[in-house]
Amino acid sequence: MSRTAKVRGASKRKATTPVGRRRATRTEPPRPIRSGRVVRTALFAMTLAAGVGLAAYPIGDWIDQREEVDAARDRNAQLRAEVDQLDAQLETLTGEEGVEIRGLCFGPYVEPGVETYTVPGVSGCVDHDATADTP
Repeated sequence: MSRTAKVRGASKRKATTPVGRRRATRTEPPRPIRSGRVVRTALFAMTLAAGVGLAAYPIGDWIDQREEVDAARDRNAQLRAEVDQLDAQLETLTGEEGVEIRGLCFGPYVEPGVETYTVPGVSGCVDHDATADTP
């Protein structure tokens, strides 16, 4: 047999339908093909929904923690400003001029030429505003 004979013989075969399927006639509507697409799509949608649902809790916790961290940073900045203010106040009190003023107020120390006054019922120094002396 020649090669062309085999090809001609192969075309005489009947076209077969898939197993378990009938050919649709003109009067009968075609059946929808039941493939795994619907099942796969449904499984994908359920998996995606479950993933989003499971991720919602950690994301909410993360957002709450970020808010707490931001609040802690703000509080930290306020406390640093307060510490800086207290350091400045401490420097004025423990500096050379501050120690001298406190020694004159609370101790029996008087420099030569300084007038002192005693007021009954008042102990220590009375705070004095240096800007009040300037006219």
